[in-house]
Amino acid sequence: MPYPVYPAGRRITASLLQAAVPLEAMKAADTDRASTTTVTADPELILALAASAEYQIEGMILTSNANQAGDLMCTLAGPAGAVGTWSVMGPDTLASSDANTIRQRSFSLGTAAGYGHPGANQMAYPLHGRIITTGAGNASFNWAQVASNATPTRVAAGSWLRAIRTG
Repeated sequence: MPYPVYPAGRRITASLLQAAVPLEAMKAADTDRASTTTVTADPELILALAASAEYQIEGMILTSNANQAGDLMCTLAGPAGAVGTWSVMGPDTLASSDANTIRQRSFSLGTAAGYGHPGANQMAYPLHGRIITTGAGNASFNWAQVASNATPTRVAAGSWLRAIRTG
């Protein structure tokens, strides 16, 4: 059933209409991370979620750099107490020289997974997920390098996340 529910006779209010609008975050600037394997939230890919709600998450993570060695370690994180799953389609870390070898798995919310980055090519990693919250808080795309490397791994401007409330 779509959210919110509009039963016959219900008064349409601004807050009811606002609840139907998807939440969106778009990166305006590149973010580089070097010499780190500690997964932390991207400063721009953050969405404020309501308490006791269900969301469908989608996005596109763009990377662009010449650092094949660092690769990309990432996760979708949610507010404290939230549960859910997420997935990203991208090259496996063992196949980082071949962008055609795709890793497609799902993970629990907050579980990090590594993806390859084939050299200087720009990559687009489609992201999908589902989050069920208990309390209000942020959902975020968290990331770092798979292997610590002095050459930065970059999540590029134009990356985006969207949350559509479904319950």
